[in-house]
Amino acid sequence: MLVYGSYANDQIKKMHDPHNGFLIMGRAPETKAVMRTARVCLAPLRFGAGLKGKLLDAMRDGTPSVTTPIGAEGMHHNETWCGEIGNTAEELIEAAVRLYTSEQQWNQARQQGYRLLRDHFNQPQHGRDLIQKTKEISDNIETHRSKNFTGAMLMHHFSMAYKYLALWIEAKNKNETTDK
Repeated sequence: MLVYGSYANDQIKKMHDPHNGFLIMGRAPETKAVMRTARVCLAPLRFGAGLKGKLLDAMRDGTPSVTTPIGAEGMHHNETWCGEIGNTAEELIEAAVRLYTSEQQWNQARQQGYRLLRDHFNQPQHGRDLIQKTKEISDNIETHRSKNFTGAMLMHHFSMAYKYLALWIEAKNKNETTDK
């Protein structure tokens, strides 16, 4: 088992055990090369928000993954995960062993990763959609702003903050000149 990650502390480094095949590798110099040679990406994430780069890399490189609900959060759109999701250390270990040893399950997870990428992380399509939406808003900016309550509220409070800052500076300057 190869363990990659930056900033390994002394406790983690002490786990390095070449005799038993447990190798602490440190930071991966080239993620693509590591993922393509790995059989399973084990990512027991306990915190984090948004898309997890290591799990996207695993999908891109055809490496099934085992992670926690936090790891998979927001990445599979309630579809089947491209591997397995576990809550406890035991569940994660069992899932990793199943994926590692079952050729059929491994192939299914690999294909599911490619499907998730194609269906939900299609960069060219998202780029076109973003450009189209930006142009749409730009062409109808007044209508867009009139329907944007939060933006209007923020703009109002932003301008009010400047108004009261200006009044405060004026009062401060007035007091300074009368104190002299």
